[in-house]
Order: sequence, then structure tokens, then C-alpha cells
Amino acid sequence: MTSKYDRLMHQVETELRRFDRESTRHKRMFRWFRNIALGLTALATVLASAGLLFPTASESLGFALVVVTAVVGFVGSIEGLRKPSELWMIERNIFHTLADLRRELEYHGPAGVDDERLDAYFARLQDILYSSSQKWSKHIKEPLDQERAARRTEGSAAADTQERDH
Repeated sequence: MTSKYDRLMHQVETELRRFDRESTRHKRMFRWFRNIALGLTALATVLASAGLLFPTASESLGFALVVVTAVVGFVGSIEGLRKPSELWMIERNIFHTLADLRRELEYHGPAGVDDERLDAYFARLQDILYSSSQKWSKHIKEPLDQERAARRTEGSAAADTQERDH
């Protein structure tokens, strides 16, 4: 049977791996969105300038410019909704806090920690995980809920206007 110390260390290690994996995923997502947006913005500039060099193809180039610009807007909107940079920072902060907890546990070792101290460390782990969900809710979920509510309000106001006009 495993000791309380071993179970707590296992939980800390599991959460460390999870937050490391998620923060890495969100960092990559953030960089991918940014690089795509920058690349497409540069392409839009080239397309806009190419119309001057190739006047016979200006309609096609103009259409391509509109498509590229629309994709840039789409990528920016998805990034704004997913908020990978904020998630990355929140998850990395939690990762480092968990690493501090692990370092303290390793410093004391299984023999240097009594049940009372283990319970305090477990409570601290719970607080860290709770704070991560609170940060997620405050920085990610609440703004999304507010945006959705605003869209619903705008949509119902537009419907009211249409109904009144007819």
C-alpha cells in the first residue's frame, strides 16, 4: 500500500504533467495564430501592391486580397475567442506554483513530513487547483459569456427593429 506522501507526490506529478502539456499546447496555438496572421498580412500587402504591377489582373488580385484579409480576420477572431496567450500564462503560472510545492515536498522527504503537514500540503494543492479554475473562469469564461450575452442582446434588438419596421 502506498503512503500518503507517495499518493500526494503522485497527484502533484500528475498535475504538473497536465499543466505542462496544456501550457505548451496553448503556447504553440498562440504562436501559430500569430504567425499565420502575420504571414497573411504580409501576403495581403503583396497582393495589394501586385495590382499596380499587373493592371490586367487587378480584379483577380483584388478578390484574392479580400479573401486573404477575411482569413486574417477569421484567424484573429478565433484567437480572440480561444485566448491561447492568456491560457498559456495562467497554466504556466500554475505549473510553476506546483513545481514549488513538489520541491518543498522533496526537500522534506517522506520521513520529514508528518500527517498534519501532509494534510496542509494536500490543502495547498487543492487551493492551487481551485485558483486555476477561478483564473480560467475570470479571464476566459466570463468574458466569453459577456460577449455571448451582448450578441444575444444585439440580435434581439435587431429583431425588434425589424419587427417594428414591418
